[in-house]
Amino acid sequence: LGFVPATMTTSADSPNEPDIPDLPNMDDYMNGYDDDERERRSSETHGELIRFLTQSKEMRTTAKSSLKQSLYAGGGALAGSFIGGPVGGLLGGVVGSVVGYLQSDEYDGLVLAVLKLEETRKQTLMKEVAA
Repeated sequence: LGFVPATMTTSADSPNEPDIPDLPNMDDYMNGYDDDERERRSSETHGELIRFLTQSKEMRTTAKSSLKQSLYAGGGALAGSFIGGPVGGLLGGVVGSVVGYLQSDEYDGLVLAVLKLEETRKQTLMKEVAA
């Protein structure tokens, strides 16, 4: 099922306010399924995504390195703002970001990690993310 937006029209009651179409309800996509079946289908749908995020060595390296790099940036911003106020926070954030970059390990981001997957696993993962 796809979402087709309705055209914006004005109502007769208040001509200056547009009628806002109802947004689709998630239950509409799971009609006919009881709660247990909905939960089972949801966990099946996102199983590959969860496996990729938790069991992939590349994703663990990406998460660890990203956290390390962001801590340098945040620490620099905190120290800079504590010492020099708002301008110090800006400068500290920039300096912390540069230090974080220089101290970071070599890692690929999420996009490159997904692009390096074999084609069938990549397609399965993309379907789950889009679901």
